[in-house]
Amino acid sequence: DPTSAEALAWIGGLVRQALAVAAEEDLQPLGVAVSVPGPPDRDTGETGRTPGDLVATLRRPGFPPHVVLDRGTYFAALSEDGYPGADQSYLYLDGRDGIEAGLVLEGVLYRGARGWGCEVGHQPADPDGSRCPCGRRGCLDQCAGYPAVLRAAGLSDVHPAGRTSVELVLDRVNRGDRHAVEAVTRAGTALGRVVARCLSFLDLDRVVLGGVYRELAPWVV
Repeated sequence: DPTSAEALAWIGGLVRQALAVAAEEDLQPLGVAVSVPGPPDRDTGETGRTPGDLVATLRRPGFPPHVVLDRGTYFAALSEDGYPGADQSYLYLDGRDGIEAGLVLEGVLYRGARGWGCEVGHQPADPDGSRCPCGRRGCLDQCAGYPAVLRAAGLSDVHPAGRTSVELVLDRVNRGDRHAVEAVTRAGTALGRVVARCLSFLDLDRVVLGGVYRELAPWVV
């Protein structure tokens, strides 16, 4: 529970550890950035699952004065901004839980009116696909999200010992396991359908595959 006293104390401890390391290297931290499940309110720092207690924890005396809370996908998308020609436009995609995206237009992150800009996970990808919790059928989440890949590969109930589930998928794909190959192929096909629409509509320079897609890229692409 990220709102519990234990979790908040743990987060505060992480900040103190980072400050100690910075002091050893004679660095002066300017702020703290934290990934949260949803877009935070710009005034209170609260989200549907992250109360203001977290902001208070990060603004303790002695901590850096500047606190930034935002969606993890947005942080990841902005981290791509250091490549040559950073004023270009691109779409960042990750599929760890559901399909999440960050859209950068001419070097500026597009957030949308309520902070949910570029939610591609519920774009239609397969009219005959499985039912999505949103009530529709064949959403991209259900076709190309990583949980869907694990289910299709027969790995959703496997508990890896010392290995990540991504490594298990890659191992099965490399060995030519039919279910695993079909799972990543289906994910890539569904992802391609939706990305193609995004590219056509937005005229983007490139697409960045992050998170699990980076590791699955040789097959998903």
